[in-house]
Amino acid sequence: MFLKLLASALLILCVATANAEPPRIEPESIFWNSTFRGPGNGETMHGALYRAHVPRKWALYFTGLSTDCTMLHRTGIGNFLAQRGLTLLCYDRRGAGQSRQNDLPEDTEGRPRPGHADSVEQLMHDAKDAHLQLQQIAMRHTGKWPLPADILGIGESFGGKVIIPFAHRHPGFLAGGVVLLSPAIYTRPEAVPPLSVRLSILSHHFFGRIIGRRMFTSAITLPMLTDSSDGLEWASRNPYLTREFTPEFFMVARALDKLTVEQATHLKQRLLVVTSLADLVIDAQKIRDTVLPAYSPSQLRHIAVDCQHLALWGESSAHIAQSIVDFALGH
Repeated sequence: MFLKLLASALLILCVATANAEPPRIEPESIFWNSTFRGPGNGETMHGALYRAHVPRKWALYFTGLSTDCTMLHRTGIGNFLAQRGLTLLCYDRRGAGQSRQNDLPEDTEGRPRPGHADSVEQLMHDAKDAHLQLQQIAMRHTGKWPLPADILGIGESFGGKVIIPFAHRHPGFLAGGVVLLSPAIYTRPEAVPPLSVRLSILSHHFFGRIIGRRMFTSAITLPMLTDSSDGLEWASRNPYLTREFTPEFFMVARALDKLTVEQATHLKQRLLVVTSLADLVIDAQKIRDTVLPAYSPSQLRHIAVDCQHLALWGESSAHIAQSIVDFALGH
């Protein structure tokens, strides 16, 4: 009788343990100095690290244009992935979150100015530094250097525009796979800045060069300088560009456009691509028509969702996050 009661109690305990929510994993802030040498060096980079209790894979997260590391905490995605065995390092791109450029002056309120990438090489080098940080974290945790297949990359929106040339240039760095979440390979025509905004960007760029001073502005204030009605109307539809950028950064983004389109169909890694036809920023249909057919079914996994660009981690988040876990673990 006693043994039956004991067995029943153990069975109930096992079921309760299996159904219990894993302990929440909070992000750790880490900082490192950029090793980039050239114009715009001296950057202090920041990342948010989600440590899995029992890591099965290691992931590097490339954020979107208007977001930073806090996005993964707000949405709970960092915690979700780490609870399921992915140790995740999300790093703040230059000019986002807590990544700063040390040689820039403070703004009018005494706050440090964010840094901004002046070249594609800076962005590629910063991603390489973040990848090295993740490797060192894995080394300290396991006592051995991680295998190339143990590391994957996740690029969201503009982060997809960065991760594609990075993965193409260093195929062995993200041999575990590449996840593209509404990647900014093609932009919908209505999301492209009108001529007045592009001319304002160019004029700021050359004016800053003439006076030898780094200029700061945003896509919202640029059309106001020219009193452009079409520019103001476009800016009202694109509130995600309210942050300040240097005009040089817009030039870098244009250079990335060319690289991304050229290399999006030539990646060697396994791919998980998430697109939405309801996206008003990214041309998902063009991605489906031109990029996805370049890959075999054994290399590519595609997920179609129905949400706006900035709502990617909304109602579809659980489905997308679980798909990332399954992809990372080879399910």
